[in-house]
Amino acid sequence: MNTAKTNSLVEQNGVIVMRADKTENAPDVDQLLIELGNDSRSIPYLIIYPADGSDPVKMPGPVSQTRVLRELEKAGPSKPRSG
Repeated sequence: MNTAKTNSLVEQNGVIVMRADKTENAPDVDQLLIELGNDSRSIPYLIIYPADGSDPVKMPGPVSQTRVLRELEKAGPSKPRSG
């Protein structure tokens, strides 16, 4: 959900965004989707990992901007890795 509101919240919370490209045949992307719980390998498929380490929020199929913003807000700011 690449909009000004979403981008602003992503930046504000220090969220790391990853995107996989399935424009062409991509077995590595298909394998990752399966590992992330998307056995059908359908896209779009958004996953948000909450900062508190709780279970990730998985959003298959088209999702509304409202839902993405709500889930990002609930997930909270990213935390630095301890190391």
